[in-house]
Amino acid sequence: MHSPAQTVSRRRQGQRDGFTLIELVVVIMILGVLSSVTLPSLQGVSPKYRLRAAARSVSSQIHLVHSLASTIGKQYALHYNLEDRYLWIVLPPGEEDDPDLALEDREHLGRVLMPDHVQIERVILPDGSYEDSSQIDVIVDTKTSEGSHIVYLRNEDESLICVKFNALLGIVDYSSEEEEFAEY
Repeated sequence: MHSPAQTVSRRRQGQRDGFTLIELVVVIMILGVLSSVTLPSLQGVSPKYRLRAAARSVSSQIHLVHSLASTIGKQYALHYNLEDRYLWIVLPPGEEDDPDLALEDREHLGRVLMPDHVQIERVILPDGSYEDSSQIDVIVDTKTSEGSHIVYLRNEDESLICVKFNALLGIVDYSSEEEEFAEY
């Protein structure tokens, strides 16, 4: 019978543990070829998903401001900054504040920044007017069904998603084509 030391010594003589340098180089080359094939296709997908994420962010802020306005029964606003690519919810005046306090002087909830390479192209109001150069405030008041608007989002591939909010019904729709409000 062999002692454990003799068994280990025989195993080392007949077998080797680990990988050779050649084996490691071959595996790294295979991984390099696979990544060069798959990464370009993933980069083409990324702008589309960033644009969709931006549309979901805008939609969630619209739903939040609509819920706040209907629950609390006060007038809120959505502030869109087209140049700096963000939006925020403008709160109603506080108890001690002047009820006619200007929107820019009111407190607001945190800024929601659009993902890289996604622009807020313009915001269209129901009367057909729109802003496409700087900033716009959209009043949301559930007592008067005020607040309907369409937000145009565009990415570096020139893909478009329109986020359309119907304040009367309280719903948000998405479209990959240009949207307008129907005239009645």
